[in-house]
Amino acid sequence: MGALPYVVGRRRRDLAAVLYQADQSRRPLVEQDKTFAGTRLDEKTITGIDGAKFAHCTFLNIGFKEVTLKECNFEDCVFVGCYFRKATWHRCRFQACRFIDCQFTGLQIVGSLFFYSRFSDCFIPYNRIKSSLPGEANLKRELAHNLATEAAKLGFSEEASKFRWCEIEAHEQHLRGALWHEEPWYETHYPGVLDRLGAGLRLVSSRLHRQLWGYGEKGRVLLRNLVVLVLIIFPFGLLPNFRALISRVGCCFAPGGAVAQGDGPWSPKLAQTDRPLAVLQTPWASALGGSSAGANNCNRAARS
Repeated sequence: MGALPYVVGRRRRDLAAVLYQADQSRRPLVEQDKTFAGTRLDEKTITGIDGAKFAHCTFLNIGFKEVTLKECNFEDCVFVGCYFRKATWHRCRFQACRFIDCQFTGLQIVGSLFFYSRFSDCFIPYNRIKSSLPGEANLKRELAHNLATEAAKLGFSEEASKFRWCEIEAHEQHLRGALWHEEPWYETHYPGVLDRLGAGLRLVSSRLHRQLWGYGEKGRVLLRNLVVLVLIIFPFGLLPNFRALISRVGCCFAPGGAVAQGDGPWSPKLAQTDRPLAVLQTPWASALGGSSAGANNCNRAARS
């Protein structure tokens, strides 16, 4: 989707001229339902924008290179193809804003907040935006999911992984709040016992996924559980079968006679043999004590 839907019905104005007028009047700038396009504020000292308030405005192809936005409030605004290289957002508030195909290289964010905002074909690196994510768990989860999707789409797998883990942690925080009614909001949206129980079950499921599989995001969790499965659970789980196997494999032969022991499938009766008494021993038999039992049985068979 192009920028046209965000331009229709919004009167176009020159952003540089608007900021100059605000600076001269020494009054906070307030703009609503406007479109600002094709302006380069790159590397300029902009004073008229401090404390500005923009509502339902569209910023189209604006260059904010090395520009500091201080204590600005953007509500339901759209930024399309804007350039924020080495810009600074100082204590700004972005509510229900959209960022489409923007550049954020070297962007510095200080004490700013994002609520119900969305990114398309662009994202801000995790380490730069993590302190400005919403404090509300459900809002933080939604924004982290959006940023993870966009980072993965653009080929930044490491950044996408960071945002996915942030999303998982926010999701568990949200479920914990619903289970224990940590805030009044949860009391309203999760009023019943069944609602809280459902949230608790989803929380347990999420933590199991985290511990057992790492949500497929952490290789060391998968490796750890594989080692536990192969070296501990697998051998002890099959230990009774190993004992039975060793008991049947232990064979003894009487001189001049048929096989004296082991009529099962592991040691079928064979032809007559003149071999001396022999006991088949295996490393597992020695380790588990199977050879001793097999030898005693063979000796009794030979004496009889």
